[in-house]
Amino acid sequence: SMQPIIAQYHCELAELAYAKAMDKEGHQHIKLAIMADERCVRASLLHAKASMAKDEFRLALRSLKRVKEQNPDYLSEAIEALACQLLGQLIPLGIHQERRNPFNFNLNKHRLLLIKNWRRSLQENLRQNCAR
Repeated sequence: SMQPIIAQYHCELAELAYAKAMDKEGHQHIKLAIMADERCVRASLLHAKASMAKDEFRLALRSLKRVKEQNPDYLSEAIEALACQLLGQLIPLGIHQERRNPFNFNLNKHRLLLIKNWRRSLQENLRQNCAR
């Protein structure tokens, strides 16, 4: 079947559109990719990243959860997308606080460690839930 290839083609077009800040066109191509192949993990990940960029976290989470049904082998990529978003939000706050409080120099390292531990725990929980 050509459907997975068509879905990948639309994902390519979506990435190009997002790179040019053409969000509506990118979103349209993601819809077309999912219509062509509902098991297209790439489309779900792209949709999640685009949603997070617009602070639409519920939509992003729904797309990341869809990865579990599409192909559980890609759950680590879904977790990575979510972790990167969390890092993007937390680390700048830590840097800002470090400038105000020079004695708090381990803040970013501490937050990174928390997120790494959270990610490891989440991966283990997902593995256990998928094994059922």
